[in-house]
Amino acid sequence: MQQQTTIFQPEWLVDGLSGDVRKQALVLVRDGVVEDISESKQYDKFGDRKVVRFKNCGFLPGFVDSHVHISYSGSIDQRVRKAQLSASDDELHTTITEHLRQNFTHGILGLRDAGDQFDGYSIYKRGKMRQESIPVNVESAGMGFFRKGFYGAFLGHPHDPATFSTRVEKMSGEKRFVKIVNSGMNSLQHYDAYQRTIFGTEELTIMINKVATLGMQVMVHANGPEAVRAAVEAGCASIEHGYFMGRDNLKRMADNGTYWVPTIYAMKACLENFEFLGQGAAKREVIKKNVEDQMAQLALARELGVKVAVGTDSGSFGVLHGESFVEELNLFKKAGFSLAELVRCGSGVGAQLCGFDTFGTIEVGKPATFLVVRGVPSQMPRKMGYLEHIYLDGKPSVHYLKHYRQIDHLRSLNRS
Repeated sequence: MQQQTTIFQPEWLVDGLSGDVRKQALVLVRDGVVEDISESKQYDKFGDRKVVRFKNCGFLPGFVDSHVHISYSGSIDQRVRKAQLSASDDELHTTITEHLRQNFTHGILGLRDAGDQFDGYSIYKRGKMRQESIPVNVESAGMGFFRKGFYGAFLGHPHDPATFSTRVEKMSGEKRFVKIVNSGMNSLQHYDAYQRTIFGTEELTIMINKVATLGMQVMVHANGPEAVRAAVEAGCASIEHGYFMGRDNLKRMADNGTYWVPTIYAMKACLENFEFLGQGAAKREVIKKNVEDQMAQLALARELGVKVAVGTDSGSFGVLHGESFVEELNLFKKAGFSLAELVRCGSGVGAQLCGFDTFGTIEVGKPATFLVVRGVPSQMPRKMGYLEHIYLDGKPSVHYLKHYRQIDHLRSLNRS
């Protein structure tokens, strides 16, 4: 069988691994796998093979959103938000299908679903999932664990030490992550205020160790210094949100290799949609200061070497699936991350955290899966919201509909 070889030449490339933007790279793809990445001045090494050039475009690795709620809409209509908490299986299927499509359209090829009260993604997989499914990989935590009487009822089931082992044993083999809620939300009315720590270090350690024996990891919703410290010392894989956790915890996370998913845009979205929060529900100045504090922590995390993964908290109030990813990247840029750094946080780091090994980086030996974006590096990440193409295994995806008039042509390419 004849091997198919293609050489791609974008004007620039970010690989999701290094800290550099590579100019005029040549990407040799054989049978859908990256075989070589060279500088254009090394063109002669490829002989007389035809080069496919992407004028005024760059290549990016497939993105990973490390914190979404795939069963929930980002609607700002409080009636919609309430109704989705009692969605039927058919409604879940329609909602999740659309959310997967919205993510894929924005180049997000991997998701970590932070769960809901009915494990909606599992219902979706068991139900009417189409044979030709949208090519987005999902690791779902399903139903998380919270303390009865505390925050978290819409995220899972109350923790009972007597049944915890049995419950997580049922999750093993299907789940990579278990979610534990260790604090409440941040106040939108009082600055630096959050509901107190729910589980202490000793109790969390017992829970996390049990999960680890089953080959899974724990993601912990935590805000405030005590809640974060307990989770990190107990050995969690990642801290979700982490507002007001402080320098000591960031240093502790860097030392322990704990990932952080800061979800800043979810707070900023409250500011952008302030009038829809409800009368007396929030204060603008408090929300603004919450965002500023989290931005300062993000800048410090970069300085300390914390492994930061991009997560949007899509499905939260005003946080739309797909398009909110670029909003989060813009905040990383404002916090001092270079283009290569913020792309790595939104691709390679997220892929490593979530366990995705076929995308998230553009490197030799991996499938030639990449995003094509028009513009120059200085226009990023703003221009990432509207992609030119999405390539999967070296070929343009028929699922990406920007060039819908070319869909038959793309299908013929995929059959070649």
